[in-house]
Amino acid sequence: MKKLVLVVLLFACGVSAAQDEGIHLWKVNDGEGSYEPLSALKMQKRLIATAEQFKEFSPLARVSHHDMAYPKDAEEYDAMEGSGILWVTSHSQIREELPLQNMRILIDGVGDLTTKAIRVIQTIEKDELVSSVLGQYRADAVYKVPFFKEVAGTALVADYAVNRADFLLGHFDSSFPDYLGPLRSIHDEFKYPTSVVFTAMLRREFPIFHSIFETESE
Repeated sequence: MKKLVLVVLLFACGVSAAQDEGIHLWKVNDGEGSYEPLSALKMQKRLIATAEQFKEFSPLARVSHHDMAYPKDAEEYDAMEGSGILWVTSHSQIREELPLQNMRILIDGVGDLTTKAIRVIQTIEKDELVSSVLGQYRADAVYKVPFFKEVAGTALVADYAVNRADFLLGHFDSSFPDYLGPLRSIHDEFKYPTSVVFTAMLRREFPIFHSIFETESE
């Protein structure tokens, strides 16, 4: 399984490493990494770490952390129709700024490739430090993100619902893992993976999904 994780304030890390299980590599400023699926606890620890790092500059206007997962092998890459999964946790001091709008991949010579959120949930941040530094208004969202050959090295940006457009989340790695096999192209017929395939990958790589979305609905 291959996993690329980007946790972003204004910093991003793109790393490739193959392993039987999902690999989550993330960086804020110190190069820390984790080789485990993303849980709610792990995300919360990252949020707290960011809040601790920037509390002297608080309150920050807005912050987004994101985690991007490659399919585990070529078979899953094909079943996912050339895509992986993007998880975004955003905070703002202003309720109306969330959820994020128009998640876009900027491809030179082609234009913007837009991906819409598949699931979004808005909550009030419970952690006092995170709330005071990053913002009390929180949105967690799940996206399907393409790992097409034209996407390598491109920028990932989003618009907040109001006040802030073209917010840079980070950049895709300059090349994608060889184990994915031949990469799809934006010129190929665009297809969505089945809900069974997508949900299986989502549950495996993002146990945070159950904690936030499914528990909330119970």
